[in-house]
Amino acid sequence: MSRIPTQTLEDAPEISRASLESIVHVEAITSLLAVRSGWTPDEVSRFSSGLGSMDEKLDSLLDVVADAAGRNERVEEDTWNGAVADGGTPEQLAETFAYFGIALYSAYFTNFAETELDVPSISPTGI
Repeated sequence: MSRIPTQTLEDAPEISRASLESIVHVEAITSLLAVRSGWTPDEVSRFSSGLGSMDEKLDSLLDVVADAAGRNERVEEDTWNGAVADGGTPEQLAETFAYFGIALYSAYFTNFAETELDVPSISPTGI
């Protein structure tokens, strides 16, 4: 398999969104990190499924990530402003978006390196 990129710059947003949505490895790593940070596997599963946390501020921050992932790394102004209105500080919003960037980078790298999944699953579905 050639490691030379054949996509153009115009393809990047669509490719990155597809990569982030489809790479099980990235979900496994981010889920494991969330559990190690104190979230329960059930909470992580709810977050990953878009079911929320029952905490308005946290859900608004999760909406920022979901919006970025679904809109080619762009966040709607209403989503961003909603997170601010729900108490998200500029630092928390920057950290939230930075975390998304790290996950996106991980998705690209694991895809490029054809990395095999070597992270234990924490989700009830085994993903």
